[in-house]
Amino acid sequence: MRRALIAMLIACSATFVGVAPTHAAGSLDVAGYLTHFIGANPPDGPNFTIDTDREGHWVFDAHVEKDGVPVATAPTVHAEGETGSPAGTFDVTLTSEGLTTGAYELVGTVTVTASDGSGDYTGPLHSILDSGKSPTITVDVDAPDGTVSLSRPYFRRNSSGEYDPVSVTSTGTGTDYRYFSVVDAAGTEVNFRPIYSYTAGTWSDLYNGRDSDGLLLPVGSYTLRIVDAARNVGPSVSFKVQQLVLRTYTRTVSATSSRISSSVGRCSTLRSPSSHGWSGSLGYYANTRCRSTATSATTVLTRHRASLPSAASYVDVRIDASGGASRGYGTSVGALVYEPASATADPAAVVRLSRTVGSHAGVRVAASKVVRSASGKKWVHWDAGTASFNHYDVKSFTLTVRYKVWV
Repeated sequence: MRRALIAMLIACSATFVGVAPTHAAGSLDVAGYLTHFIGANPPDGPNFTIDTDREGHWVFDAHVEKDGVPVATAPTVHAEGETGSPAGTFDVTLTSEGLTTGAYELVGTVTVTASDGSGDYTGPLHSILDSGKSPTITVDVDAPDGTVSLSRPYFRRNSSGEYDPVSVTSTGTGTDYRYFSVVDAAGTEVNFRPIYSYTAGTWSDLYNGRDSDGLLLPVGSYTLRIVDAARNVGPSVSFKVQQLVLRTYTRTVSATSSRISSSVGRCSTLRSPSSHGWSGSLGYYANTRCRSTATSATTVLTRHRASLPSAASYVDVRIDASGGASRGYGTSVGALVYEPASATADPAAVVRLSRTVGSHAGVRVAASKVVRSASGKKWVHWDAGTASFNHYDVKSFTLTVRYKVWV
């Protein structure tokens, strides 16, 4: 059940200038005629002024009627206080609970127990209004219908440190003004403004990602809600204010699972598993078939690749290798080659793999030198191998990539 509140500030003023009251005892003057919307979540209400011409204790009681019949489900109003200054005020709270959309009358009684000898007064509210009618209250608890969408669901700082605006589009029936209200994850409203453009059932505007004070919204999750003049909440859409965050991606792949091609000279052998028997390993054995030292005859080489996570940008890449000299060939070494981002460029880095069995650290290189695009993904390519009578075993490779994402 909707429990939104409207505060009606009823300002009471008295005139005490050392002369007799200008009004007869028992009469009150009220300037103004009260008409107001009560919505599901309305702002503060209007004021009207009661001129009592007397000091004392006042009491205001009222209820809501529809076509002269009290509405049993509607809330009642009671307020009281002391006059005695030229501008005393009291707050009256009225809710839309128990009311449906439509026009109602606020029917009430004003009582003043005078303390200045001017006489007490009790009378109906409508008799002291200039209009002679009970105040009219227009209740609107019907939420705006339709949809709302954003041209993109996020804000990100651009090169100038600002947010590029998004388009806000709302569709629905009727032609009344629509507004949008932005609330943060805690439900606190941070911006409220009208949607200025309307054409044939569509309201549209731009939103720049700022709060009501013109400040950029901080990083977080938000909801943009369509509301009407009475602050009834209609369709909504979520968005985020994002920032770039540095992350580290680490992935270990076996030598066999990451291999995409091989090049084995006529004098050499590529074996899996390697002499150490590691699952998924490769053994690079040069000159097992002949003793030629020609590069094309002795070199045994494999090419590998691994995909990278999606990112706004990549910072740098390092490739480590796990392996060592083959059994019985304790002085053998291997090589690790970082393939360049451009297939026609020189290698981005070359790392010598020592004979020691274990992990061999690669070097960190700028991602722009090694990251390639293919099939809608980002990849890193590298080669491993040996030559000239060396026998070397490789178990796996570990990629460490630093990259930035919007979160």
